[in-house]
Amino acid sequence: MDNSRTEGEHPSRRKALLSQAALDEMAVGKDQPRALATGLHAALRRCAEVLRADLCGLMRPTDDGDLVAALTADGRVAVLLGAAAGKARLVEPVDRHPERPLLLVVETAWPEGFCPKDAAFHSALAGAIRDRLALPEGAAPPNKCGGFTGIQWQIIELTNELLGHQGPDVDAHIEQVLARIGPLVGVERSYVIRQTQPVQISVSHEWAAPGVPPLRDLSQGLPMALLDSWQAPLHSTQPIIIDDVEKLPKGLAPRSLLQARGTKAVIAAPMRRNGTFEGLIGFDATIGARTFGPDALRLLQAVAHDIAVVPHRRDAELAAAAAQAQLVAESDRLSAMLAAVSDLVLELDAQGRCPACNTGPGQGHLLLQEKPVGKPIERLLPAPLLGRFRKVMKEVRGDGVRRSFDYDQGIDGVMCNCNAHIARRKDIGPQDGWFVVLRDVTRRRAQQRRIAQLSKIVELTSHLVIITDADANIEWVNPAFEQRSGWRLDEIRGRKPESFLRSRRANRLGPSRVEYALRGGVAPQTEIVNHDRAGEEYWVSMDVQPLLDENGCVQGFVSVQTDITELKRKHSREIRDWKLAIEGASDGIAMLNVRG
Repeated sequence: MDNSRTEGEHPSRRKALLSQAALDEMAVGKDQPRALATGLHAALRRCAEVLRADLCGLMRPTDDGDLVAALTADGRVAVLLGAAAGKARLVEPVDRHPERPLLLVVETAWPEGFCPKDAAFHSALAGAIRDRLALPEGAAPPNKCGGFTGIQWQIIELTNELLGHQGPDVDAHIEQVLARIGPLVGVERSYVIRQTQPVQISVSHEWAAPGVPPLRDLSQGLPMALLDSWQAPLHSTQPIIIDDVEKLPKGLAPRSLLQARGTKAVIAAPMRRNGTFEGLIGFDATIGARTFGPDALRLLQAVAHDIAVVPHRRDAELAAAAAQAQLVAESDRLSAMLAAVSDLVLELDAQGRCPACNTGPGQGHLLLQEKPVGKPIERLLPAPLLGRFRKVMKEVRGDGVRRSFDYDQGIDGVMCNCNAHIARRKDIGPQDGWFVVLRDVTRRRAQQRRIAQLSKIVELTSHLVIITDADANIEWVNPAFEQRSGWRLDEIRGRKPESFLRSRRANRLGPSRVEYALRGGVAPQTEIVNHDRAGEEYWVSMDVQPLLDENGCVQGFVSVQTDITELKRKHSREIRDWKLAIEGASDGIAMLNVRG
């Protein structure tokens, strides 16, 4: 078994001292950026050799946990997933970016992984790189140098800008990056193509050099079939490189499209996120055919991954902001709603302490403290009530069923009738608390008792009582009315009394007088003849009173009727007897008015 990876034996690690010499080279020379990049390459190669790493590079994190290569020991572009199954990884930051620092990453598939001395060496190297990256003020910026070194630093700078940018103007920022990439690579057009629908693609971002016509408006809703010949590279990390469009096979759909765009050479890299193809980023040379070097490929692939990530992050940020705004609006709406509630509402945490409340108008006297927030329930309620409240709160916590109960409380020497409603607070934390609603119901209970008393009197009275709504439709009748008329309440509710009570032989003088008086706002009193369910006629003396609300508007009517049938019959008999007596008398009888 090879023990060279064990903690006790590392003869090759002595060669690591040479990496310090390579780092020292970064600080010497007139062309400091070029020396810096050269020293970084030497240090990364030596680190990979010493640690026997499969990968050694400077990388940046993305939102979804992946790592994107900015500079590697072997010059290749790499994307590491957030979790590396079966691999060991050492990661150490080499700058102080608050969210996406540049990292020194080494990875190996060796079963033994890395030992503590490997980790110490890795940390020391990261510290040395960190010191060298802190360029003195006035030093030439890395992106001003040309060639391979300039490309590497452009990769670092562009990935830093893309991944570090925040805000809703992501699209404008991507356009700016494309405008920087084009001159750097030496092309006349750079663009982003996205898959907008399962079978369509569109150009979403584009930069074109002066004099080169932009094609974004003409490249919307193109068929996905145009990319069929490139299915293999598009569904992998391999780029598409066409040094001369004219050499493509005739009849190939991409050739016709590229020729129509005026493209002579093109290089494109697929954009993938979570293993799914989302589009591609491409460079077009429109002046003539050309060969793209590894530097352009390296930059293209690094930026392609970042552009695939950034819009998703922007959408997530906008969705989070919208959700936060919705929560704030919902909170404001609930606060306004609670402020309009006349009841006193308390929120109690698991320990019975009040974190929030809504002291409804006229209900603050139910508590011992004017400001209950932050105080336990023991300081808010009288001691004799605490036992009952605690018992009900325990029951509600146990089964989650809300409960309501009445209690009496002495307030300023007056015994008040109160009601408490307790429900369990849910989805707030690991331990539920309670919501408690308190209200003073003394006045309401007194009104209920009075109404009950009056209702009992009305039920027991021998008078016939009818209660209607404002349109004279029956809402309630007392038992005496049911007995006299022969109609039950459930049979006549919603009907007008005259529809089944008025005698067909009676004239309309009485009912008309009632309707006229009601329209004039006068409480009418009259005598009318009705007939019961069996058709038998009976006389009633009727008194109708309007039911008014607090604003004086009519809400209904109450009609109290007295059965005067026997009085009418007695009066009729007396008149008949007088008439017979008069007709049978031998004396002359005359009737005179008040004037004689």
